[in-house]
Amino acid sequence: MTLSCPPFAWTPLAGRREFKVVIRRDKNGSEQRLPEPLAIEVLPGPPNRLEATLPCTHRPGDALSALVTLRDRYDNRASWEGMVDLWDGRKSHSLAVTGGRGTCTLSALSESAPARVHASAGALDLDAASNPSLPTSGLQFYVGDLHCHDYLSEAEGAPDEVMRWAWEERRLDFCSLVPQAHGWLDNETWTLAKHTAERFLREGQFVTLLGFEWQHSGYGDKVVHYLGGDQPYLPPDDERYDAPRKLYAALRASDALVIGHHPGYPVGQWVPGTDFGAVEDDVERLVELWSMHGSSEGTDPADRPLVGADDRGGVMAALRQGLRLGFVGGSDTHSGRPGGSAKEPRPYWGGLAGVWAEGLTRRDLFGALRARRTVALTGARMVVRFTVNGAPMGAEIPACERVRIRVDAWTPGRIAQVQVLKNTRLVQTPDRSRKTCQVLDRECHLELEDAPGGPAFYHCRVVQDDGHLAVCSPVWVG
Repeated sequence: MTLSCPPFAWTPLAGRREFKVVIRRDKNGSEQRLPEPLAIEVLPGPPNRLEATLPCTHRPGDALSALVTLRDRYDNRASWEGMVDLWDGRKSHSLAVTGGRGTCTLSALSESAPARVHASAGALDLDAASNPSLPTSGLQFYVGDLHCHDYLSEAEGAPDEVMRWAWEERRLDFCSLVPQAHGWLDNETWTLAKHTAERFLREGQFVTLLGFEWQHSGYGDKVVHYLGGDQPYLPPDDERYDAPRKLYAALRASDALVIGHHPGYPVGQWVPGTDFGAVEDDVERLVELWSMHGSSEGTDPADRPLVGADDRGGVMAALRQGLRLGFVGGSDTHSGRPGGSAKEPRPYWGGLAGVWAEGLTRRDLFGALRARRTVALTGARMVVRFTVNGAPMGAEIPACERVRIRVDAWTPGRIAQVQVLKNTRLVQTPDRSRKTCQVLDRECHLELEDAPGGPAFYHCRVVQDDGHLAVCSPVWVG
């Protein structure tokens, strides 16, 4: 017997793929499907990149777990075995890597300075510097992805594969696997989504949030996140929830928040932007600055431009109109890989959300998201603190004549710029050189003062040499 099939687009993503096999018995079109699928295992390619990952923050004195992985050109974990050398700035460690992955526990390195490790696989001529891990006794900084899909939506990957990728491969602290309500969400799908969220919840290690994507071409796509529990999905084709005001009214009775996605597209198309005129920010607390679709930030039109972007100015224009929204990044992965993938339907990799929270629990994380203590990351794990008169990002403070602004940043790559913005414009000061702080290292501490001159809001952007960004949620004055 000869099996044949029409040409189709193959995938560079490693893993098991199953195909239904249909036998045509005669020329009259009689067909029979084989009971067993044809299974093909897509293997990873040779090692192309070495990664070293640390938690973004830790409590002083705590030991750290360093994750080292070997990856091919498509981000698959390479099936390589060998030794990798780690240098933590104090001593070297030899780490055995099996199946392209290895972990090493490091004793407390410093009570005040950020920890960093350098990994080297001499046999492959590959090396890597880790992200910084900042010792802090207060709020901790966690990174995750609040916008992921699997085959329960129009995407790849089984639910458990997606969650394991977030936890084991990307070492994310939290993840939301959200089914799309635009034709794919039903009671069976929603039951599986609730089961998956509870199955993979590991308080203190890995947090899952229950949510779904409410999709409406006239108002925009939004992900609804619940604190937890047996909550309902609210489809946009139900007349009780077919407009944002109805959705918000239903959600106010529960612990829920909404995040607007790819808002920089025009409204009224299959993949729509956000109708900011219909947004109520007591429920829709956050907005996604970028994902695999590109950037909706509205600060630099040349940075990760959306395909067919709206010309209204993106998120920055919405803030100037008076909305008070915090910032996150997300992947919107349709390849089953939280944190983004080299193979997505749109041109870009995806982003991450950074959150300052009291601890890695569902309640702490949800409270921090509601408080907008968030940072939008393009992917690089930058640790950024931003305060105005001591109030953290996302806060609202009383009117005052002068404000004291502080930015502290620790980054994996060299910092090119640290920008402080007032009402979405670079802060003007008597000393023009203080408007944009040029930094040539991986750490920056910036202080400045400004006169609000009435109600105002401030936020900051940290830009690495390689183009990776961290953008902090604003602080509103007055």
